[in-house]
Amino acid sequence: MNYLVFRLRKVLNEEETFWMMCMIVEVYLPPDFYVDMYGAKTYATILETIFKQYSLLPAIMQKFEDMCYPVVNIGSQLFLSLFTMCLPEH
Repeated sequence: MNYLVFRLRKVLNEEETFWMMCMIVEVYLPPDFYVDMYGAKTYATILETIFKQYSLLPAIMQKFEDMCYPVVNIGSQLFLSLFTMCLPEH
């Protein structure tokens, strides 16, 4: 969640950032999202299944399979940061 805290800290003070993170984790995320990273892994696996089922980016998916690198590793990073790592910093 360091990406999210970093982004929040740019616009909020320290105490507001803390309470905003508490609200995000307690209110908006499912209760099991961070227990063994179950939620993030589930969402990343669903994303991988969609890519395979609809043949999206087949060459890239094949490269990952050739390298024995699970796409879940990439997808979970996006879900754990709530996509904030993709936003511009300005």
